[in-house]
Amino acid sequence: MMNMYFTIILGFGLSLTLALIVVGVLCLNPRLMLHRFPPSIQKRTPKKTKSERKYDILLSIPYYSILLLLPFLSLFVLRYIGDGKMNYWDAAFHLLVIYAIYNLIDFLLVNRLFIGYLTPKILALSDLVGRKEYVGVAFHFRGFLANTGLSAAVSGSGALIVFIQ
Repeated sequence: MMNMYFTIILGFGLSLTLALIVVGVLCLNPRLMLHRFPPSIQKRTPKKTKSERKYDILLSIPYYSILLLLPFLSLFVLRYIGDGKMNYWDAAFHLLVIYAIYNLIDFLLVNRLFIGYLTPKILALSDLVGRKEYVGVAFHFRGFLANTGLSAAVSGSGALIVFIQ
């Protein structure tokens, strides 16, 4: 049986860690996160420089490593706690809960609160602040829904990996 407290704490820990990384990157240079903005804003913003693309790759490696590896490592911890026993559905649900918490925190805290509502000047593409598409909810909500589907697919696939072993 899955330890739900472990799953929820890990989900919030992962989410807050990754939210801090995103906000840190936005503080460093909001253009590094240009891919997270609506296409209309991306068109109005000059393309990333060679230096920005390099930093984008360097900062993406730890972000995606944490996002993918930590939940999967937690499956092995849960399996160890459960004396080597874990069924497919527990593993899939564990991953799904972690990624659902991450997705919700990313949507509500980062996209809606920081980017959409507060929009501190340091986190913003200065010439585009206040535009409807900058603070609008539609683009970010579509991303939230797409990420929810992706989370389900990753959870099911990841559970298979652990279940097969």
